[in-house]
Amino acid sequence: MKAFPLFLDVENKAIVVFGGSADAAAKLRLALKTCASVLVVAEELDTRVLQLGDAEWISCPPLDYSFPNNVAFAFAATGNPELDHQLAERARSYGVLVCAADQQAVSDFTTP
Repeated sequence: MKAFPLFLDVENKAIVVFGGSADAAAKLRLALKTCASVLVVAEELDTRVLQLGDAEWISCPPLDYSFPNNVAFAFAATGNPELDHQLAERARSYGVLVCAADQQAVSDFTTP
């Protein structure tokens, strides 16, 4: 078995979603179903992302973002494969698991 199914406890933790486009909106929909605080890191947000609910928008270049201590995991979903790859490396440097949208080779986990 190459992948191991796993559920993470996200209570009192944050989920970070990098990106403000449709790719990010898909990941944001999943994150908002949890009890975690959801942080969206993007310089700009697509209206589909703005309409999705109660998430905190952090307006900054994604590579400039410093992770807080309580992050359960992150999604790199900017729509730019190279940027997502860089964000995945950066997340790991903070000890954060990351899923890069549609890039299984640079992801620590996948979602259904």
